Amino acid sequence: KKERIEEAIKLSNKFLGAQTIIISTLPLNNNVVTPSDWEGVAKINQMVRDIARSWGESTRQPSDVKWILVQEFGNFTNQVVRINAKHVKLINDTATLPDFSQQGWELAGAGYLTKRLSAATYWYPSTAMVCAERTYERLNEKNETVEDCVRNKISRDGAHWCVENMGARYSASVACLLGCVHNGSGPSADDLQDVEMVRRCEQSCNDRFMSILPVEEEWIESQKMALFSKSV
Repeated sequence: KKERIEEAIKLSNKFLGAQTIIISTLPLNNNVVTPSDWEGVAKINQMVRDIARSWGESTRQPSDVKWILVQEFGNFTNQVVRINAKHVKLINDTATLPDFSQQGWELAGAGYLTKRLSAATYWYPSTAMVCAERTYERLNEKNETVEDCVRNKISRDGAHWCVENMGARYSASVACLLGCVHNGSGPSADDLQDVEMVRRCEQSCNDRFMSILPVEEEWIESQKMALFSKSV
């Protein structure tokens, strides 16, 4: 898998001339069915971080990719789903929030992620990902008892994220990350101090936008809406 990612990076440079590449960490999706699947996602995300940190340590040509930056989209969505799980009572209200800055926090007590919504027609999404309220039982068209819920504004189907609510932070983080490299005269990938500066900037962008921490008030439109608001 690591070799595939590295090959994709090199091909993007060869055919598109890309010298700065942003890779998003993987979020929860319908392919995560078991705890083992979720552990596999965490391993892939760590591999992406390792590739970004080690990129350029070997001999690099002037035309090669100079910067690999990590957008912590997986960490952001994990935080959102974790808070939503508490909102819909999949997690005890008195449970203490984990330290979202700690590596691997998403693996501890993650059983709620595999609780599935059986009312879905084609695949069963994670209840924590798609529900705005606690689930209820109903009869489906086959007269079978299934669990359903009022859907939220995070994800409708467990495969796609609601861009009208999640997209702003996604776009802002990409702009911020690109600014780490391209604002001003631009850092040198061969200068250790510049590399450290870019990594600090990368961390700052993820802390600011790829997290549930509030952003500056003036950046937000006057119409406020919670991520677990109901779909209409």
